Amino acid sequence: MNFRNVRNRSLALLLVCALGLGLFLPSWAQAASEQGSKLSKMKFETPVNLGYPITSVSINDGVMGVEDGKQVLYTTASTTPAVFNVIDVKNNERIRDFELAGVAQSWRHVIAPDGTVYIGAITSSGTGELWSYSPMTKSVQKLKVMGSEKSVWSMTTDPDGNVYIGTYDNGKLFQYNPKTKELREYGTLLPGHNYIRSMAYVDGYIYAGMALPFEVVKVDVKTGNSEVISDEVPGILGIEHEKIQFAYDMAVVDKYLFVKASGDESGLVMVYYNLKEQKWENSFIGVDPVSGKGVMSYNQIPVADGKAYVPAHGGILEVDLATLKTRNTGISFATSLRGAAWVNMNDPELTPDRTIVTIQGNGKLSALDVKKESARICQVL
Repeated sequence: MNFRNVRNRSLALLLVCALGLGLFLPSWAQAASEQGSKLSKMKFETPVNLGYPITSVSINDGVMGVEDGKQVLYTTASTTPAVFNVIDVKNNERIRDFELAGVAQSWRHVIAPDGTVYIGAITSSGTGELWSYSPMTKSVQKLKVMGSEKSVWSMTTDPDGNVYIGTYDNGKLFQYNPKTKELREYGTLLPGHNYIRSMAYVDGYIYAGMALPFEVVKVDVKTGNSEVISDEVPGILGIEHEKIQFAYDMAVVDKYLFVKASGDESGLVMVYYNLKEQKWENSFIGVDPVSGKGVMSYNQIPVADGKAYVPAHGGILEVDLATLKTRNTGISFATSLRGAAWVNMNDPELTPDRTIVTIQGNGKLSALDVKKESARICQVL
């Protein structure tokens, strides 16, 4: 048998079949062909750039509050533009979100007495801005630009709803009055200190945590007069002043101001300022010699039964506010409290009144049961 002739006849037969199919297409195939020709003649508008899809979440800060009777967490995801989120923590559900035009990230959120949430913003072009979210109107708005300052690092409010803002790169203090919509500039608090990295308001005074190097400045909000009150801190920590770089975080806890200090050689530590006696306590939380871990960041510090709970030593540390003695709760949690509050999660495995809820940098909610010494993580963003 001549296999070449067989192959040639087979190819010829396939060609004839193919041509035949083209001449005798069924009606549905012809319709599809005609439809295809119509689609090819359609015209489309100019494509709209929807931006880049978010493939990972980066959360720097958050604050716990109450909206419409629900315990919620307010936080901003860093992207371009940044996205402000309202999260129902009990149901592990994002209720709503808003793009903040031009904003790249936020390192501080605070809630005013009327429930308004203020967002300290850093734009993609490197400018500090103040934004707000109204739980009444469910809307966000840009309020002010912080002059030529490059970023907003710290904020707090007073009982009248005034907002205090600390900036980089000239270490300036501002006050925003929501009633008059006016922005008051106090100016640079300490020459040569670029950051107001942390802040708290107590009885007519702002306590401003400065950086490079560490300082705490007390400011009379009416007169603007200020004084440095942190001279004793290096001696308490047993380290040279210039080696303590940042007054990184602050929180008012009972009669104390909890101040996290940080530096390459001091590590991540926390000192206590007695607000009633106006003096520093000769006590601090240092770096754990076993784990080598110090104090992580915080915005809100949960308190119950005279005990405060601080993220430190790779877990949650309990601080007795009567003695300042500490106890490790046994919870493994090697990150910061980006907003924190006691939440009843309606979960039989979690203690109703002793579970702290916060959010991690990757957008996962954490439920930390300080009584059962356990932690539960769930994805929300």
